Amino acid sequence: MNVILMHAARVLKPEAEAWIVVSTSAYAGIQIPVDLILADLGAMTGFELKGVYVLRSLRAAGQQQRKFGTAGLPLRESLIILKRGRK
Repeated sequence: MNVILMHAARVLKPEAEAWIVVSTSAYAGIQIPVDLILADLGAMTGFELKGVYVLRSLRAAGQQQRKFGTAGLPLRESLIILKRGRK
């Protein structure tokens, strides 16, 4: 994803926005905040972070719930908005 964000920063016009829809995940009972990780990567790649917005709440997949007991973990689908600078 870092390579993709670097290429997006290179090819987008100045002041253009990149919108990314992504879901958080859980593995072995641990929530992985994919949206926040990608927002940080975007900022490190030179984008301005305009926001991370929760679109909806999700449940862990059935096999994850049975195997790891992740039924109570709060998962979400989020929209990340990044803006390319003027350079």
